[in-house]
Amino acid sequence: MTQRTKYAGLVFLMLLYGQIGCSGSESIEANQGLDDVVINEFVATNTSDFVDEDGAVGDWIELRNRGNTDVLLDGWYLSDDATDPRKWGFPAVRLEAGAYLVVFASGKDRRSTSGQFLHTNFKLKTSGEYLALIKAGDEDELKTVFSPSYPEQVASTSYGRLPSGDFGYLRPPTPGASNASSEVVSAADISPESITFSPQAGVFFGTQAVTVSGEGRLRYTLDGSVPTSAAPLVEGPLTLDRSTLIRVGLEVEGRIDEVTTGAFIQLDPSLQQRTSNLPMMVVDAFGDERIDDVERPRQFRPVAGVAFEVDTNSQESALRDTPAYVGRGGLHIRGN
Repeated sequence: MTQRTKYAGLVFLMLLYGQIGCSGSESIEANQGLDDVVINEFVATNTSDFVDEDGAVGDWIELRNRGNTDVLLDGWYLSDDATDPRKWGFPAVRLEAGAYLVVFASGKDRRSTSGQFLHTNFKLKTSGEYLALIKAGDEDELKTVFSPSYPEQVASTSYGRLPSGDFGYLRPPTPGASNASSEVVSAADISPESITFSPQAGVFFGTQAVTVSGEGRLRYTLDGSVPTSAAPLVEGPLTLDRSTLIRVGLEVEGRIDEVTTGAFIQLDPSLQQRTSNLPMMVVDAFGDERIDDVERPRQFRPVAGVAFEVDTNSQESALRDTPAYVGRGGLHIRGN
């Protein structure tokens, strides 16, 4: 399982405790009316095929207009900071009565009204944090708020509105659609991520055999795609001879219920002793030659990144050390 550190800003982008509802938090709703727009569902650990216009997997927040008239969202805000309630403002987009709107919580801060996805200037924390939808006015009106935080989140699961109006864990997530087709998952049925890699994800030199461990029927892909029930079963160590994104899913009743990703980046054996007095970052685009293309605007291309911090004792970072961060990211231009 990847660590969230100070390098988490590179990710486009699971432990879970508590009960259904806002464990340790309070969810406040406005009364239903003409401008009854609320947070309907969100995902803080997106592992699905639902991606943004850059092809990147990221967190998202879904709004629903429960009212009986269209709402112009200019003057509405999303925030993950109780001290900054107007942290990210909507452009002048219209949300029709009964409609849904998905906003990616990617940190990219995009507010185009030309049909592109909207992106907040913040991301969602898997561990839980404050989250609010606010309508500005002489006194800002909290339309939906999780305070002090929503509960911890888990992969392949959204946190959404139940028929009762309360929130609970839902599978599968339904971005831009009703939650009625999702199954309500109890906290007892949600466990920490159980699929592990040995050795852990990061860099390797030459070739590498990776053992995948976990309970149940595990299916995998080596091309970065989300495994399906047709993907091969894990039946022994996976031998890697190139940089590879291993994605492993737990098959439950014919569907993939949990997906774990490991980024394994191949380095030449001559780099095994490479050190630096600065932190080091290894980035691999898996042969994508579209980076630095001439189109405008440039599109972010999926990459894998591994970060190495400076050791406090040796005062050096080393590519042979345990990385401080391993995960996916995006890249659209590079220097020399």
